[in-house]
Amino acid sequence: MSLSHHSVFSTKSVFAVFFLCASITSQVGAASSAPLVLYNFNEGSGSQVFDVSGNGTPLNLSIDKTANTRWLLGGGLAIDSPTLVRSTGSARKITDAIKISGAFTIEAWVKPASEIPDHPARMITLSSDARNRNVSLGQGRTTYHTRLRTTRTNANGAPSLSSMKKSFDAGLAHVVYTRNRKGLIQLYVNGILQAEKRDQGRLDSWDQNYSLALANEITGSRPWLGDYYQVAMYSQALSPSEINQSFTSGPVSSENTTPSDATNTTTTTSSSNSSNSSSSSNSSNSSNSSNSSNSSNSSNSSSTATPPATTGSVSLSWNAPVSRTNGEALAMSEIAGYTIYYSNTTTNYNRSMTINDAFNMSATLTGLPPGSYYFVVTARDTAGRESSYSSVATRLVN
Repeated sequence: MSLSHHSVFSTKSVFAVFFLCASITSQVGAASSAPLVLYNFNEGSGSQVFDVSGNGTPLNLSIDKTANTRWLLGGGLAIDSPTLVRSTGSARKITDAIKISGAFTIEAWVKPASEIPDHPARMITLSSDARNRNVSLGQGRTTYHTRLRTTRTNANGAPSLSSMKKSFDAGLAHVVYTRNRKGLIQLYVNGILQAEKRDQGRLDSWDQNYSLALANEITGSRPWLGDYYQVAMYSQALSPSEINQSFTSGPVSSENTTPSDATNTTTTTSSSNSSNSSSSSNSSNSSNSSNSSNSSNSSNSSSTATPPATTGSVSLSWNAPVSRTNGEALAMSEIAGYTIYYSNTTTNYNRSMTINDAFNMSATLTGLPPGSYYFVVTARDTAGRESSYSSVATRLVN
């Protein structure tokens, strides 16, 4: 696709493979990033927990012993006695996306039972047994307990990371476990950072055949008791502000967080001798994000018009390209950032947001008047070369 509004260079150009997702969010609401899986436990009956993320093929979960569980009025699933809630097959859509991004978030709204387990109980796990896992979030005697497998840990994800002692009680808790692409691992409980460490290992060792399970280890040896109200996983690290926003908002319904289907689009660039800048930062219709990892704080474009009383916001997330058009690998250090182009039509993307941080792969565009919007993303390398558009994400703001 020829891009007339900015220059595009073909010599060693960026090869953009984007997974672009969009979601409608309220002006003050839960985390804006699009989840890989989302479970709201609103089924009310039956033996299945449905993935309502809208991201690809749903990864639904099956309850092994329904007699040991109760559906809660108003939403939620109570685990009264040991059982296992797991995906019927492998959780490849989670594993593959996180291996590509090198980052993740596990977010849970839970209410632990008063019984304290003898061993770290599995609240959420991506594993095959008690000694082999990709990642787990669980509960110890007085702490929340995490394990993450990287190229610098063993197959069980040790050494682990735990929250401060007595960091939970029998009340409703918001537990968030993140790891960004720079290797920073953090654990939050009720909006408060409990523990952090750095692990420069890669996630290449993650096994795509592992299943996702709640309330127990896959083998049934690490049962957890309590209530689930919401569980989500993301292929990026939520920022502290997003985590605080989610904690303040509480568990949300699927209507506010359902993303469009992610699309894997391979694009190439065309040559141009135009001297125009490849960045849209000087456009009167653009808004520039701050140069802060894991967040995107956009400034409003200059305008004399008064915005309508009712406006909405759209949240986008994507994965960084991993190679160039000539097949060479593209390191994160070679990516300067991204540009989001958007409009009410697909023929003229006349508004944009520039992100000058390779590790910031999400953004929220706010103050949008009601209407249909179309969004695409490009990547820029450190030499100023820009890729062609990603696949189009469409959202209706009303």
